[in-house]
Amino acid sequence: MNALIAFSIKQRVLVIALFVMTFVGGLFTFEQLNIEAYPDPTPPMVDAITQSPGLSAKEIERYITIPIETQTSALRNLNSVRTISLYGLSDVKLQFTFDYSYEEALQQALNGLSQLPPLLNGAQPQISPASPIGEIYRYRLVGPPSMTVLELKTLQDWVLQRRFRSVPGVVDVTGWAQLHALYKRLMAAGKPHKLALVACARKLLIFVNTVVARGAPWIGKTAQI
Repeated sequence: MNALIAFSIKQRVLVIALFVMTFVGGLFTFEQLNIEAYPDPTPPMVDAITQSPGLSAKEIERYITIPIETQTSALRNLNSVRTISLYGLSDVKLQFTFDYSYEEALQQALNGLSQLPPLLNGAQPQISPASPIGEIYRYRLVGPPSMTVLELKTLQDWVLQRRFRSVPGVVDVTGWAQLHALYKRLMAAGKPHKLALVACARKLLIFVNTVVARGAPWIGKTAQI
């Protein structure tokens, strides 16, 4: 220790130069360093979400989830595949090994999904930007009894989702609604013994399906039956 102190006192210029170089290098590294409040220690994971309104959980599993799982099961460095099938929603999580970065895992997943045969009702899987620690909040939109599920979904897609996406740091907002409640309500509105009402109910369901598929707001619209 005494020798080190004596050397530092004797070589003042060299010690000061080393200190300045270390200080400048530390500042540069600090500016370039990607600092996260909660670093992600998990392996890279790609989340493929597919929505198909009107399909039951069993149909989602059979016609959407299983084909996606089969197509992506042979991807290189794929560690595990986890799937969730709900009403109108399929969620396939592809977890890769540490041999890949997230960008490389994403490219592998996109290559696999690009060779996927056409799914039922023209459903298209979307890559979610969420990570295992990226989801920060979940909420449920509840309105008065007079509001339908489709009206709540319209409020979510055209008002809340746009407001949340304008918040700095928010990457994506994923909304999901069970529209079968609305379908049951429309079906119950008709009387089975009147063929005209049944036909009107069917046309109305086709109209609702078309509007939902296009993602357009339905509040205040009139169906031509």
